[in-house]
Amino acid sequence: LFRSGPARLKLLVACGAASGISAAFNAPVAGVFFALEKVLGNFGIQALAPVLVSSVIAAAISRAAFGHSPVIRIPHAYGVGHGSELVFYALLGIACGVVAVLYTRGVHGAGDLLGRVKTRWRAVLLAALVVGVLDVLFRNALWGHGHEALSLTILENQEAWFLVALAFAKLAATAFTVTGTRSGGMFTPALFIGATLGGGLAVALRQVLPGFHIVPQAFALVGMTGLVAGATHAPLTAIMIVFEMTNDYALILPLMLCGAIAYITARRIYPNSIYSEWLVRKGEHIAHGQDAALMERLRVRECYNRTPHVVAEDATVGQIVRAIATTPQTEFPVLDAERQLIGMITYDDLRTVLTSADQYSPVLLAGDLASQQYEAVNPDDSLTTALKRINVRGSHYIPVVDTRDGHHLLGLLSRQDILSAYDRALLQEG
Repeated sequence: LFRSGPARLKLLVACGAASGISAAFNAPVAGVFFALEKVLGNFGIQALAPVLVSSVIAAAISRAAFGHSPVIRIPHAYGVGHGSELVFYALLGIACGVVAVLYTRGVHGAGDLLGRVKTRWRAVLLAALVVGVLDVLFRNALWGHGHEALSLTILENQEAWFLVALAFAKLAATAFTVTGTRSGGMFTPALFIGATLGGGLAVALRQVLPGFHIVPQAFALVGMTGLVAGATHAPLTAIMIVFEMTNDYALILPLMLCGAIAYITARRIYPNSIYSEWLVRKGEHIAHGQDAALMERLRVRECYNRTPHVVAEDATVGQIVRAIATTPQTEFPVLDAERQLIGMITYDDLRTVLTSADQYSPVLLAGDLASQQYEAVNPDDSLTTALKRINVRGSHYIPVVDTRDGHHLLGLLSRQDILSAYDRALLQEG
């Protein structure tokens, strides 16, 4: 309606995301971190003010309607009894990182499975069958209405195996619900999975190591942070959202430790988060920020030189010298009679020959000087790929070849062409 440019549109999306997290979880600081970490991908000062204002307004309206009480009620502050307990929270971080990757891969794996089903109604039926079986097995323990289902009472008088199984049941139910019906979210289920996983592991540890003071409720809260950090690759958001939902500052050290370790573990096992995986499958790469995303979207065909200066393979040294004197181009493709690329000539190749052109001219041809050690790209490659291949040999130019025939030259791409294309795209997005 207001014809906002891409940069303004992205900022408005970040403001909306911050507002949603802030209002739904009564967590305004976590909302800000989520917008900066996952939507914008940076903590730029210019974006900070509107995101902060959006989160504050959303929290104020939410609190006016629903009150200011914590989302998760806890009987008392848990904290850390002894410094040695942090070792167990670190191990919980590793476990959460591994399960977070299973969560990410499970959601998208379920989508791939249902995508292979021929008709839509059969896919929905298969998803319903999985969810129905889980309902029979776990009943009310599995279900809830958004974050209202997050309650520490679920840990009362439960066996360790049941809580861990419940975590994986929630993982499967979420995967098939989201991909089967294209409805529902993945953030709140991550909190539920983390809570049941952390609580279940704590119950098991308490049985194995009765001498340690292990509180399942505390592990459940910290497990929420670990699972969210590992699944979303937003550790600051994960730490702040559990802290704000519980208002328990005594747990801040375990939250920070578990969140960081879960994030590192998940990133080492699998590079994409549960959100970025959707985009990667569509050809969008935002993991390294705006610069990398732009370079990944731009294609070689949009900016390469289709009429470069070329050298015939039977050209003499004198002809080569006369050719390079008429162009700022510093590297030259050498072609045969059928315009097949046989190599590249650079100034380094010519340095020795140029000092004795008269001596070498009768015996050396361009085909003799051409180096066959070169990189090439095709028009469908991204500029990220092109830049990486140019950097392999420290070149300033890279030949563009036909995809169907890897030796037929289409043109030449320079570093300057890449930078110019990037600058144009950056101005358009601004």
